[in-house]
Amino acid sequence: MTSIDEPLDLIKLSVAERIYVKCRGDRELRGVLQAYDQHLNMVLSDVEETITVQELDPETYEELIKQSKRNIEMLFVRGDVVILVAPPLRTARCSNSRMEAATSSSGLEACGAEATLCIGAVCGRHSYTLAAKEE
Repeated sequence: MTSIDEPLDLIKLSVAERIYVKCRGDRELRGVLQAYDQHLNMVLSDVEETITVQELDPETYEELIKQSKRNIEMLFVRGDVVILVAPPLRTARCSNSRMEAATSSSGLEACGAEATLCIGAVCGRHSYTLAAKEE
């Protein structure tokens, strides 16, 4: 069973998997995590960077939102620009044979049913099989 004791454990379990990184300056990154350190400096591969820019139209005073995207083969991300790191979504199936409804600290309910969760959200009373959620 996968256990998350510290926040960086969640990042550790995402190595070699696709992650989402929200950065300062309205930048978003989606890529495969290759390496990281305790400062959240990261090396990502196969990265799609999205930059969102908000401008004010000088004639109509309407807010214009422009997005530009680019693909980058390999990227080093400095940890002090990172706002949020999201691991890939997972599905879990509880192997509890009684199929009882249970509410755990992770917020999962209805044991026996498949649920979408982040890697570390596992029930302490039940055994879950984690698998990558298809996008």
